[in-house]
Amino acid sequence: MQIIHASGFSEAKIEEMRVVIISNTIQSMLVLVDNMERLGLSLHDPQLREQAGHLRKYENEADDETRQLTLEVKTAIKTLWADEGIQRCFEQRVNFQFADSVIHFFEDIDRISQHGYRPTPQDILYCRTATTGVVQVNFVFKRIDFEVYDVGGQRSERRKWIHCFDDVHAIIFVVAISEYDQTLREDNKTNRLAEALELYGGIVASKFFQKASIILFLNKKDLFDVKIKQVSLKFCFPKYKGGLNYQEGVNHIRRAFRKLSRNKTENLGTRRKEQIYIHETCATDTNQVTVVINSVIDLIIQENLKSAGML
Repeated sequence: MQIIHASGFSEAKIEEMRVVIISNTIQSMLVLVDNMERLGLSLHDPQLREQAGHLRKYENEADDETRQLTLEVKTAIKTLWADEGIQRCFEQRVNFQFADSVIHFFEDIDRISQHGYRPTPQDILYCRTATTGVVQVNFVFKRIDFEVYDVGGQRSERRKWIHCFDDVHAIIFVVAISEYDQTLREDNKTNRLAEALELYGGIVASKFFQKASIILFLNKKDLFDVKIKQVSLKFCFPKYKGGLNYQEGVNHIRRAFRKLSRNKTENLGTRRKEQIYIHETCATDTNQVTVVINSVIDLIIQENLKSAGML
């Protein structure tokens, strides 16, 4: 939304994200190295232990304000990522916390290690940072003022916003469908997609949001498409009878959210008048998201005109 309809990212934000990208890239490689022994794996090239040592030393000593990816650090990340042992560990990442989006930086390490590197909007979209508190974005579209509030979905963040938005016109609920085989960082045992379903159910049943249109973004469809070919959706849905293919998997997820919407409202003795609108998205594909967001905004405008008796 910041890219599509607002003024983009400020220079301060871009510099902040540059530091985060470098830190995330190094830390993610160290996560792979650290989990190898636990999984009974080892580096295919034992000499790469020295490269891992360079990364750890740099991460411990680098100044966050001025950090750059040195030639030594770039070489370490590049050679480690190419190692067969690291690749086998990566394939078993379901056993530990790991952000899939960091692959973007591993595979583009030559560019992000260049002197004067400035993150692109695409880089920032790939960079994992948890939303804390409530972040507001204002913009004008079709001569109408919009206020969008980005809120954190983590358990610790929900109490900050769940009762604050009783007058919103629409809720865009974003769920990472590719995380159906991963657990929460908070407790390392609760399935992420199952948690998203539970949170979604609470929102659609809440008295605070009964007048709001619900737009559901099944996000990270690109990563889901890759993963579903190898990992069954039974990880999250034990009764799933579909195959290892995108359409069957995503249709099952769609049905789960629709059923939850229907059951929750009926149990409260109410029925939501607004339809649940579902879109499959890839947030890093700004062209696709632009089309989806603009259609969502048009929908919100139409719903409000209807509510005002103007349609």
